[in-house]
Amino acid sequence: MMPGILALTLLGIAAALLIGVLSVLCTPVAVNAQVDSESELWFKFGVALFGGLAPVFTTSDEPSTKIDAEPEPGPDEDPKEDKPRGSKKSSRFGITAYAPHMLREAPRFLSTIMARVKVKTVNADVEFGCPDPADTGVVYGVLTPIALLANTRKSSCITLQPDFSQASFRFRGFLAARFTPIALLVPAFGFGWAVFVAPRLTRALR
Repeated sequence: MMPGILALTLLGIAAALLIGVLSVLCTPVAVNAQVDSESELWFKFGVALFGGLAPVFTTSDEPSTKIDAEPEPGPDEDPKEDKPRGSKKSSRFGITAYAPHMLREAPRFLSTIMARVKVKTVNADVEFGCPDPADTGVVYGVLTPIALLANTRKSSCITLQPDFSQASFRFRGFLAARFTPIALLVPAFGFGWAVFVAPRLTRALR
């Protein structure tokens, strides 16, 4: 009697976990990101399941603090003395060996992913300036057609403000998108197979 009840309980738990995983994979995931560099860099990112009904992750609303590039040396440390580095050992599993395959497959992979991600809102306000005003004009001329093309969509609003008086960069933007995780599994599997598995199979069959 007890083994049967235990087996049914485990089967019920497994079925519940399977239904939960499938519900997450087959329902839309809402993603939003907000960036503001007006005073100091501020970034917020959030993910919500079931089309935005169940938030599962969000960053803090507080502005990010600045981090020094290198920490101050301690009292027992010599700032001029470099610590010995271990020798880098080459490995056949190193990512460098797969770089050519990644570069070849990346455009198709990214285009497939973007085709399956629905962008709901894109708002961006960019103010920039180069040290040379002529360079500012060139950059503005290159970016303007891209912004105009993006603004043909009702969900997009991108503005460019060139600053010909000084070198500067300020960016404020908001992005809201949604996607269905199961729709991304096939292209992700195809990319992984073409980059990591197919080359090794080819070498093994030679």
